[in-house]
Amino acid sequence: MYYTSKFSKRSAFGGKDFTYQRMKRQASELFSLSIKKNEMIRNWLFTNGEKEEEVEVGYKWDPSVFPVVFKTTLRLPNVADDSMVCLDIWTGGESLVKIDGKPFGEINPHHRYLDISKFCDDNEHVIEIESVPRGLFGENNPEPKLERAYLLIFDKDILKSFRRFDLVAELFEVVDEYLQEMIYKTFEKALGLMKLPSSTQEYMKRILNDPSLAKMARAYIPMEFKVEEEITLDESIKKSIIDASEFLMKEMEEIAKKYKPAIKIYAMGHAHIDYAWLWPLEETKRKFIRTFSNALRMMEKYGDFKFLQSSSAYYNDLKELSPELYEKIKQKVKEGKWGLIGGSVVEFDSNATSGESLVRQFLKGQKFFEKEFGKRCKVGFLPDAFGFTWALPQIMKQAGIDYFVTTKIGWNDKNDFPYSWFTWRGLDGSEVIVHLYMGKNGYNSPLTPEDIKAHLDEHIENNCLVPFRLLTFGFGDGGGGPTDEMMDIYPEYKRLPGVPEIEIKRFHDVLESEKFEDLPVWEDELYLEFHRGTYTNQSIIKKLNRLLENKLYLAEVISTIDFMNGGIYPTEPLDKAWDRLLKSHFHDVLPGSSIREVYEEFGEMLEESKKELDGLMAKKIENLTEKAPDTISIFNPTNLKLPIVLRDVDLEEGNYENKLLVQKGKDSKTYAVSTSTIDAFDTLTLERKEEITNLQSDISTSSKTVENSKIKVEVAEDGSVKIKSKEFNRDLFKEPGMRLVAFRDIPPNFDGWEIAPDTEKKVYLVPKNVEVLDEGPATASILLKYEFEGSKINQILRIYTENSLIDVHFDIDWHTKRYLLKLELPVDVLAREATYEIAFGNIKRKTTRNTSYEIAKFEVPYHRWLDLSEEDFGVSVANDSKYGCSVENSTIGLSIVRGAVAPDFFSDEGEHHVTFTILPHGKDWKLNTLKHAILLNTGMLTTSGKFKDSVKILREKFEFSEDVVMSALKKAEDTNDVVVRFYEPFGKRARFKFKVDAEITNILEDTVNSINSGEEISFRPFEIKTLKFKK
Repeated sequence: MYYTSKFSKRSAFGGKDFTYQRMKRQASELFSLSIKKNEMIRNWLFTNGEKEEEVEVGYKWDPSVFPVVFKTTLRLPNVADDSMVCLDIWTGGESLVKIDGKPFGEINPHHRYLDISKFCDDNEHVIEIESVPRGLFGENNPEPKLERAYLLIFDKDILKSFRRFDLVAELFEVVDEYLQEMIYKTFEKALGLMKLPSSTQEYMKRILNDPSLAKMARAYIPMEFKVEEEITLDESIKKSIIDASEFLMKEMEEIAKKYKPAIKIYAMGHAHIDYAWLWPLEETKRKFIRTFSNALRMMEKYGDFKFLQSSSAYYNDLKELSPELYEKIKQKVKEGKWGLIGGSVVEFDSNATSGESLVRQFLKGQKFFEKEFGKRCKVGFLPDAFGFTWALPQIMKQAGIDYFVTTKIGWNDKNDFPYSWFTWRGLDGSEVIVHLYMGKNGYNSPLTPEDIKAHLDEHIENNCLVPFRLLTFGFGDGGGGPTDEMMDIYPEYKRLPGVPEIEIKRFHDVLESEKFEDLPVWEDELYLEFHRGTYTNQSIIKKLNRLLENKLYLAEVISTIDFMNGGIYPTEPLDKAWDRLLKSHFHDVLPGSSIREVYEEFGEMLEESKKELDGLMAKKIENLTEKAPDTISIFNPTNLKLPIVLRDVDLEEGNYENKLLVQKGKDSKTYAVSTSTIDAFDTLTLERKEEITNLQSDISTSSKTVENSKIKVEVAEDGSVKIKSKEFNRDLFKEPGMRLVAFRDIPPNFDGWEIAPDTEKKVYLVPKNVEVLDEGPATASILLKYEFEGSKINQILRIYTENSLIDVHFDIDWHTKRYLLKLELPVDVLAREATYEIAFGNIKRKTTRNTSYEIAKFEVPYHRWLDLSEEDFGVSVANDSKYGCSVENSTIGLSIVRGAVAPDFFSDEGEHHVTFTILPHGKDWKLNTLKHAILLNTGMLTTSGKFKDSVKILREKFEFSEDVVMSALKKAEDTNDVVVRFYEPFGKRARFKFKVDAEITNILEDTVNSINSGEEISFRPFEIKTLKFKK
């Protein structure tokens, strides 16, 4: 080979090896020779729902009204077996092709030529092209037009020869040097066997069909070239091309006998379709039909083609959109050609979703697959989610899933993940086998040698003993899926040296046939060192998520209590609310990485669910309440004894029995405080009596200070906040105290996804005004008003009588770009690890920066609380809607709101309302912190009148233990039994007694074991247990 790598890979030459570039150009000549006929399609009828007109190629259409349809009738000629008839049409955006009224295939930049040979019967057929003015990634086309419309006839043998030469050229580029020389010589020798027509006249006929020459011809050569409608190739030339390609592959096969890697790749066709991302839901549904029609078409064309698709929501949507297409898919599932995978409603985010929401993803997903297809998924599939909670192995295992396949952890920006096959041991000790596959293109493999070689290199680099890898091929994110070209080259890989053999095979068949032994064990969360901004971006949808999770818990509890007392369980409205919420957990929706239209759409859905659940609960509470004047009831809907600190409740201001103070604050919210507690599933009923005089408040205030007998809060002149625990005689914070800080936030890329690891500018905000707002008796508060770069921020510091907690509430009108707003707490403790709540438990993470792994966790996800403690003193912080934070050494940074500019320029613009609760504590803190986090989020139910003791029937079923936490109380999915779910939250052994016969089930409500009345139930650390009993 003449060209040196140092010379030819210069950026001025495209960064590609010159020899490789030459080989690609040599191969490309064969493509133009494969086209036998190129006939323009005329006489189109255009309609957009508003108008209908006859148009021709070149017609420009209005992109504001879509989808549009181009329709024509064609007589499709009979062709010989060695010919293939294709449509080559571009209307200005993604398109669905219908033939004779039925979806058949798709057109997009990756699916240019649509094989319609099966319709070539010399009869007329109606061709419809349904188009949108968008690309695969949602990019708008402001000037769409019918750019081209051709009916092409290919010579299949020459096209196959082209693919072979092109494939070997691609192979040359990626194999090791010792193979390149052999491949190049064979390639050149094979080319030399061909007789190619080379007269100027012949070149002029086919130049516009040659990929390597067409652009140059149009741009630089001052001569008009036209597409030749029909090209006849001499049979001797055709034979020489076919013989040369067969010689090439036989020689490759000989080389491969010595240089074939031992590993094998098992592949499935796939199209990663984001449920919503750079396009709204309506476009996603059109993508379903386009992509799935293409997959079904390819199954008919290629006998060994198989396709897999996750997410029950996709199938459910398709069932409504296109019943006929759905039934075809069901048939292909029966035939084993269409694979079901994942087992969840959508490919969800697991950083921000609660444990119960994760359970419902699999409960609803697996139940759907079982009902519709007669089977459940055995392989978890989240290729594109941004890290995975440590609770996931236990949840997947209880959902019947033993294997987990992903790619995204391979995107780490600091540390390469060390394994491609490993056992993931979960928080409770449950284990699943995980395969992390990346290659060059992750879950969107184009099945090129470059990608296949990258898989091989990863396998070798990770010293992997498993003799195979998995791969999904097809264009994705915006859908599209596999192409005919991919399937045309697929069989050739068994003959190629330097790259593994590929076999299309269903993943669960592959995994279940392998005995996995001695895999390395990963015993931690799967933290993605990337996309850390997704814990905070688009805060409004995250607030709605937390709100709906809490309301669904309450609605199910109240509805179940009513059901157990003879009422009707509202299955339909609860299922509808869960369906909306679970769809919003898609990994580009809840994390905040979609366009504005997505958040408007999902925001409306979740707000509607909020109203419907409020109405449902109001009716149920009314059914369970007796009228009684000047009487209120407070119901504790949890299995824990809770303190009474109630925020924003609908109660009349005044004094009540049992030392309950109810005060309307100057923020127009009503607060209720008492030194009493309410037992698990119990009700406190109180009369309002103004004559009560023994209610004492320990609150006092001054100009910038509020305090009670347990805590003192003071605002310094610079706006920093000092908090002193009188109970422990400790200052909570080091100097200068708690402050609001804005970090300049310009990540290197992925603006809405990412937070930069450092900042060029850090601004400590100073309040414009500080004033005491409330002065007791139930609560006292200080208001701090800030203004920053177009935004207005009101911060309220609030204490309660005879309580040591401090609420830090924010009302924010945010209009600031590229800043991250945090509340900084320099806690005065020496702690080398912090504790964070995650789904169904908690996790400890280092606060030090000793290793690259610790450095990479500069922003981490958490749920309702975090804690930083010494042995006998510490500080917990609860929140009502936040998910991102940082803890470095002893400084906590609570992320509040961001100002990302893409993909939604107006991300986080508008009003935000956030509450943090600061909880100073002694040695035994965990249960109290959890209780206050539950109180801040789920709260307690209040009503005027006397709440009936309808919960008595529940208290008769089991003893309430504070060693476990109830995450759900609901009607069973398939029977009239009652289901209750508990988890152990702190990492210790637990037991409690059930008073009736019951079944222990998995999260899918399948019976695992039975227990008798009076029998104790034991829990491992962090274990989830679901029980089912007669109502």
